[in-house]
Amino acid sequence: MDLLPIIHADADAFYAACHMAEDDTLRSRPIAVAGDPNTRHGVILAANYPARAYGIRTAMRLGEARYRCPDLITIAPQRELYKAYSIRMREIFHLWTPCVEPLSIDEAWLDLSHQLNQWKNDSVTAGRALQDAIFQRLGLTVSLGISANKMLAKQVSDWDKPSGLTVLRVEEIPERLWPRPVEELFGCGPATAKRLAQWDIETIGDLAKSMPTVLQPLGIHGERLRARAQGLDDTSVIPPRATDRQSVSVERTLPYNLLPRALTDQSWEPLIAELMTRLEATGMESTTLVVKYRTRHFITHTRRITSSAAIHTASQVLILLHQILKRSPITEPVRLIGLGFVDLTLVKAEQMRFWDDL
Repeated sequence: MDLLPIIHADADAFYAACHMAEDDTLRSRPIAVAGDPNTRHGVILAANYPARAYGIRTAMRLGEARYRCPDLITIAPQRELYKAYSIRMREIFHLWTPCVEPLSIDEAWLDLSHQLNQWKNDSVTAGRALQDAIFQRLGLTVSLGISANKMLAKQVSDWDKPSGLTVLRVEEIPERLWPRPVEELFGCGPATAKRLAQWDIETIGDLAKSMPTVLQPLGIHGERLRARAQGLDDTSVIPPRATDRQSVSVERTLPYNLLPRALTDQSWEPLIAELMTRLEATGMESTTLVVKYRTRHFITHTRRITSSAAIHTASQVLILLHQILKRSPITEPVRLIGLGFVDLTLVKAEQMRFWDDL
């Protein structure tokens, strides 16, 4: 029997699911967590699956979402609620194995290498039991990817959402992974996929079988993507220590090149919300914000600014962002924007209100 010790667990529609777990009457109704439910000018931060059936997606303007679904229930984000469910979910993960590596507030890798004998070397049985435990104790559903290494498990965990469990064995890669579009590969955004298409690389298999020289313009990123396409990954699942993490970031490739004047606060709000969530998941804080953007010519620019005090709110981020862009404005169309914190330190204060003004 193949030993597939790595599980990637990804909670389904996590923010919305937390509210459904609190109020069971919401489970079959379309709901969305939105930045400002009292107006038509916020953005969607998360939507449950009934809402997604109407085409409602993260970062969509709230007005458009309500137009698509007049019965949409909108809920203001509740940071403490999500944090509580995340902590409880990780506590359940640790009942299966002490080797847990969080990837974000709602997903993590688990290494069952030394626990599989408890499950008769059957990681599927272990996975099903994990899903059942999380639903019974928290009311959340999670989708699992199970494979031989971290990247393969991550790659397949969203193939059968919600509540899916997908197993991918190494020998199945050519048949099951390679025919899929290259943009599905973990780490390959729309901009990279577009460049790969120029070299006739349209599927993951095309990338896996490509010559290294073809990918040279992409540098180390191209090498890593090619290795992932081949199913290669020798990184270990490493439980984090607070002092290990030096930075946290989030970025988004835009669906089309955006003119500087079109980069409004609303363009940045989803990134700010996700960045603050990721920062909180580390249990750390920062005084330095980094702004990143990539132009249509694939030139990447970064700017940073340091605050006199730790950055604890979304409104602080927005103020610092304005200061950076005023000091060093964007002057040409961009295809990617990003935000990050660097030089992280252990949290010294507890008055964190990450969702202010969103």
